[in-house]
Order: sequence, then C-alpha cells, then structure tokens
Amino acid sequence: NNIENYDWEDITSDSDHFYIADTGNKYGTRENLKIYTLNKNFIPQGTIGIRYSKQSSYIRNKKSEFDAESLAVVGDELVLFSKNRKTLKSEIYAFPKKKGNYILKPKAIINSRALITSADYDHINDLMVLTGYSLKGDQFLFKINNFKGNGFKNLKLDRYKIPVENAQIE
Repeated sequence: NNIENYDWEDITSDSDHFYIADTGNKYGTRENLKIYTLNKNFIPQGTIGIRYSKQSSYIRNKKSEFDAESLAVVGDELVLFSKNRKTLKSEIYAFPKKKGNYILKPKAIINSRALITSADYDHINDLMVLTGYSLKGDQFLFKINNFKGNGFKNLKLDRYKIPVENAQIE
C-alpha cells in the first residue's frame, strides 16, 4: 500500500486506527521520521511527519539524542518516548493523531537511566508502562501512574528490573 519500512519501531492503536512509528534513528541521521496511519482494514489514511526542534545536525553520532522506539495513544494525542543515548533520560513528546508535519518539543523528561524501547498506555487506569535497558544490558519495566492526569508534571517513574539477560525487550 505504498508505505515503506525504513525503521519501524512500534505500533499502537485506538478504536479507529493503527499508528506505525517509522522513527528509528540510531545515529541521528534521518530527516524523514514519520508515523503511518492506517484504518482497521490496514488501508493507509495518511502520514504524520515529525522532526525534533533541538536537532540541527544530521551527522552520524553514536550518542544520538534523536532516536525513538516507543509510541502510545493517549486520548487525542500520540506520545513518543525518546531513546536518548547521550543522557539515558527519555524525552516525552506529544502531538496530534492527525496527518500533518510536527516539530517536536519535549513535554517532559523522565530519568529512566535506560534506553526506552516500548510503551503502552491503559486509559482506564491512566497508567503508562515502558520497557528499556541499561548500557550494562539490564532490562527494566517502568510504570508511570496518573500519566495523563498529571499533565506531564511530576511524573513518578517506578522501575523494576526484569531478570532477563542478553536481550532487548520491546
């Protein structure tokens, strides 16, 4: 259906659509980050183009701040969590679920001390759950209660070590 897998990282959905995050950017060189929107019959409905407001260079960087693997639907928005190799914190970006081009500015930053690899949101309990790993290879499950209710303020990150080695949980 004329959509290309450049570096698909995550998929999320709401009652009407699937959203595929083509946001892999390990070395910070991509200028074509996007989210594909498909209806429940997998027919493409449009593209959401994104770029980071702080990214001014697209030169290869092993400690890139501009990678993301985690996408979740939260109400009328998509929420993207960065995989920041420079700080091991995760910037949280929120933007509309409708096609267009958006310049992303962080709504919040969480000190995960890990690289975030997946996200899932439970709207009934207002609970965000993430996975990630440390540079030593330790795997973690993260929980943020009252995610939307806090309005990206005072987010408390609970961190649980997962007893799995030599893997990247997503």
